[in-house]
This record gives sequence, C-alpha cells and structure tokens, in this order.
Amino acid sequence: GIGGSTTTLVATTPIDPPSNLQVSDVKPTSVSLSWTPPPASAGQQVPSGYLIRIANVASSTTNDTALIPFGQTAYVATSLQSGSAYVFCLVAVASTGDIIEANGPCKESTPIGQPRTLRILSVTPSSVGLEWEAVSMGQAAD
Repeated sequence: GIGGSTTTLVATTPIDPPSNLQVSDVKPTSVSLSWTPPPASAGQQVPSGYLIRIANVASSTTNDTALIPFGQTAYVATSLQSGSAYVFCLVAVASTGDIIEANGPCKESTPIGQPRTLRILSVTPSSVGLEWEAVSMGQAAD
C-alpha cells in the first residue's frame, strides 16, 4: 500500500463576546466591573482571556488593561480621575494574542467627584454647620 498520513480539520466558530457588563462600587478613583462569560459550545474558540479598554471621554485617551484570565469575571479599574467620564469595553483575546473585535459590551461611568464650595455656616461650642455643592454619585449608564 501507499503510506500516508491523515489530517483532521476541526471547524471553529468565532468567539462570542461576554455579556452583562456591570459597573458597581463606584469610588473617587476606581470602579468595579463584572460580567457573564460567553456560554461554552462545541467547536467554538475559547479565548485565552479578556482585556478592558478604558476610555477617558474628556481626554479621548484609551488604555487597555493587562490580560485578564478567561475564568475571571470581575475586575477593579483603578487610577481613574475623579469626576471624569469613562467608557469601559470588555473584549476577548484569542490564544494567538489577537483582540477579537466581537462587539463586546461597553458601559459608561463617572467616578464620584469631590464635594465643591464647602462653606461654614455656623460655629458653636459643640457643633459646626456646613454647606457644600453636591456632586454626581458616579452612576453607571448604558
């Protein structure tokens, strides 16, 4: 007979993006992010991990986090500027290191700013009356 080898080809489908990106625990310079991983299905590529694109809306700068392992479903973004609006986008990273542009979920959030215009209204031997301008509570928006 003729010697030969066989090659098995396995078709894979693109990586599904994670879903349900949530912003919580908003603080002056950090926010917590969590998400639901994509469901595993036969023949589908499994990402090696994720990264989060952090875009500062005012300065138009974007930074990527280090690779977040595939099984991890939460991340704390730190070193944010208080009171600045940010957009956080979660993207999958293939085992080749390529970023999978699969319309990953995005959320906008503003870390809590500092109170402004603090004024002393009254002083007594046992109390001090204060007044200040309220700030945004760092609500996350879709």
